[in-house]
Amino acid sequence: MHILRYFCYAASLLFILSGCSIFKAGKKSPDTDKKTNEQITEVPVQQNKVENKPEQIVTPPKKKKEAPKETAIKTDEQPKVVKPTRPKITFNETESAHVRIPFSMNNPFPPSGELKIALTELQSEFCYPYKGKVISPFGRRGRSMHTGMDIKAIPNDTIRAALPGVVRMSKLYSGYGNIIVIRHYNGMETAYSHNSKNLVSVNDVVEAGDPIALAGRTGRATTEHLHFEVRIGNEPFNPTLFVDPETFTLRNDTIYVYHRAGKVLAYNRDKSATIDNIAKEKSSAVSETESNATNAPVVQTQYHIIKKGDTLYGLARKYSTTVKELCRLNNITPDKILQINKKLRVR
Repeated sequence: MHILRYFCYAASLLFILSGCSIFKAGKKSPDTDKKTNEQITEVPVQQNKVENKPEQIVTPPKKKKEAPKETAIKTDEQPKVVKPTRPKITFNETESAHVRIPFSMNNPFPPSGELKIALTELQSEFCYPYKGKVISPFGRRGRSMHTGMDIKAIPNDTIRAALPGVVRMSKLYSGYGNIIVIRHYNGMETAYSHNSKNLVSVNDVVEAGDPIALAGRTGRATTEHLHFEVRIGNEPFNPTLFVDPETFTLRNDTIYVYHRAGKVLAYNRDKSATIDNIAKEKSSAVSETESNATNAPVVQTQYHIIKKGDTLYGLARKYSTTVKELCRLNNITPDKILQINKKLRVR
């Protein structure tokens, strides 16, 4: 009996002890579940952080690419140049009928009768009408007067406006053939003739360098060329007084134009010139103009004051003469060195 009790007691004790171990094991399982759950939940959070980082790195370069677009727009706005305000000029049929019109319709002179044209101020607006060789200068041709200079041209090549202005005349006109006359804003006019085709019409506003015609040989012409004239107050003047046919530029000079006793005269003067010198040359030029009007040969003595850059060849072209004639009049040789401010006889 005692043994049986002892055995039952031992068995119950073992049962109690085994129950305690199972309980402890049951308590440990929730802890491990929490740990595993925490590990599972933490991993996605770390992955999200890693995935968000590339998005922050990608966005800044887009802003850098947009910056040059803003500067490009600004640079496009800067080059806008405002054109100078021009006086409005319009011509009627009477003013567009002829090259030479009544003086009252083409009077650029102030009340003083003296018009000053500073060519240096027009340099930025000038375009040589056609870059070619001069084949016939301004001057007398026997008993007739050649009122411009002829520039050899390629057929149908482009002729351009020399200065800004308004077209006064554009049509087929007598020996000129197709002619264009442009009135410039300082009162001076330029004419372009013998064109195969005129590209502008009366009252068209043109800027320097605009295409106005195609070169041809219409009218009295033996070859394709541009007959180029410069006129002030209806009077034609030697274009080389204003432009240099060798460099295709305006001369670095100032032109003084006078309207006296119904006549229009023009001179180019350097700063050392005096009023007395101008008056003397003016009187000689009046005599020359009167002799030309009667178709008599020019015999009036005329002198030129040597300036820096003058050459015998250039002076011969300017005064429609030859180097040989200048040498004969001044008793010099073609290789003579010209001295500044000295007088040289040109007629």
